[in-house]
Amino acid sequence: MAGYLSLASAASGLLPEFAALPLPLSNVSLLGTWARREVANREVLLSINETRWLCHFTTAANLTKCEPDSAAWQTYVKDASSSKYTHKAGFLASGDDVKPSETTSFDECEAFCTSTSACLGITFQSDDVTPAAPIKCYWKSVISFTPATTNCIAPGGSGQPVCSPLPGEMGLGGYYGHYQGHWLSATALLVNSSGNATVRASANRLISGLGKVMDAWRAAYGDDWGDGYLFPYSFPPWEKLLDAQGAGPYYSVPFYTLHKIMAGLLDQAMLAGSELAYELVTRMASWVHRRVEATIAKGGMKLWQQVLEVEWGGMNDVLMHLYAVSGDETHLATARRFNAFVFTAPLSVGHDDLAELPFPHANFHLPEIIGNARGYELTGNATDRSVVQAFYDALLENHTYATGGSNAGECWQAPRDLGNFLSTQTEESCTQYNVLKIARHMFTWSAEPALADFYERAIENGIVGNQRLDDAGSLMASCGTPAGCDKAGCRGQGPTRAASPATTSYIYMLPLGGATHKPWGKSDYGFPCCWGTLSESFAKLGDSIYFVAPTADALFVNLYASSEVVGEYVPALTRALPWVGVWPSVGRR
Repeated sequence: MAGYLSLASAASGLLPEFAALPLPLSNVSLLGTWARREVANREVLLSINETRWLCHFTTAANLTKCEPDSAAWQTYVKDASSSKYTHKAGFLASGDDVKPSETTSFDECEAFCTSTSACLGITFQSDDVTPAAPIKCYWKSVISFTPATTNCIAPGGSGQPVCSPLPGEMGLGGYYGHYQGHWLSATALLVNSSGNATVRASANRLISGLGKVMDAWRAAYGDDWGDGYLFPYSFPPWEKLLDAQGAGPYYSVPFYTLHKIMAGLLDQAMLAGSELAYELVTRMASWVHRRVEATIAKGGMKLWQQVLEVEWGGMNDVLMHLYAVSGDETHLATARRFNAFVFTAPLSVGHDDLAELPFPHANFHLPEIIGNARGYELTGNATDRSVVQAFYDALLENHTYATGGSNAGECWQAPRDLGNFLSTQTEESCTQYNVLKIARHMFTWSAEPALADFYERAIENGIVGNQRLDDAGSLMASCGTPAGCDKAGCRGQGPTRAASPATTSYIYMLPLGGATHKPWGKSDYGFPCCWGTLSESFAKLGDSIYFVAPTADALFVNLYASSEVVGEYVPALTRALPWVGVWPSVGRR
């Protein structure tokens, strides 16, 4: 791999100067509650069955044969009387759980829902409509029914090894592959911070599997379409998308998912040292370049801008990052193609257009702004910085709740109209993951305390509180007393007894409306987009606690999180924060 063009290179005068540089994860050791959260997240990531993780990819490439889960899904939805139910074949989407799932009888499953006003329906896996055997019951507070009975999207190759996809993955369709990208990023972060051999081995096996998938596509379809193709579907979604006809019904947002897969592989290359991951992501970048240029050659920028009306994630961001590693100008040029003029042009002159877009879907545009931030850092382009600053100012002044989160129903509303959109569908976790990235980039430019204050508010309210560990892996169980987590045997490793995936839950939305509760969903089932961003977030909790001045003569402590600077990065400043436990009752801003 080529040398990495780091932020510290700004001293050469070729790039903008920076006021603060984040301390590498490998130099930050988490303690206390945040360590427990990181370990619990690691156990969730390691619990994912590798064959199921790969299944959609390998089946689409005819390397495996897909078989659905052994039992069908059944759903019962309450009627208006709250005492009768309508049966449907299929299941209710992941998340929005009234309480964690339990193994119980069908009668008890239904009885609890009947007696609980927040419960609007139940869903369980069984071939029987009213099973006599115990079932794993999910009590749901939101009805989002999926009629599909299988999540096999392709039959696969005849006579090939059999696999089943991840259970209930993203509502059985439309977004397959997005979670795998975040999984790759999360495990790369864990390897970088801890060197965990088990995590590294699991990631390497899956990267090897993806390499075989890419080679199979090339063997079947040649260099133009086949080489560099890595996706859980065959070509029809791309052919429709690149002809400005959308991507459905096969797949909703191809570039959105491709970005996540590429970002995961690039993280594995740069943070975990995987040479195969680097080879795969560079081949993918070449495939993207060929598709983009062919589209523009066919229909000009008008056609390409129509293509960009379908959510495309942070394709500009990942290609910018790849350019920083490779120095290949093609990667930079392709990154610049991902610029939706309808969004960035008004921002470039300071206009708040967040609620004026044809579809003001927050997480459509947040990754795009991250790409602008990275573009400024790598090229010094002043327009990139203007776009980022105008976006952040508009978001903070006109579209942000007191928690530091924004959006209702995943979309931005009219400026300063937040009070009319307080409901169960506020502050999507994915948007917090991305807005934190923007604030982090901006803090490195200025070291402005207000940015650090915002980051603290946003991560505490919109990320840390979106993971529930129940009682397993508590500090008391792990270290004897909360303070014991600062002793030998616990320090830097977190608890010795971690919460299991069965007792770790996430939320998709943080409900800010009255008389609501957090709609917890099982961490290893369903795998909606926020399960991916949260898994990655809890693998990098330590990446924005400490920053150093470029001259290494000052250390910024931006989060009051129990942690320690380790290693030789800034040896004169190594010090543990003397606190583990709950927030102090006095003396905090």
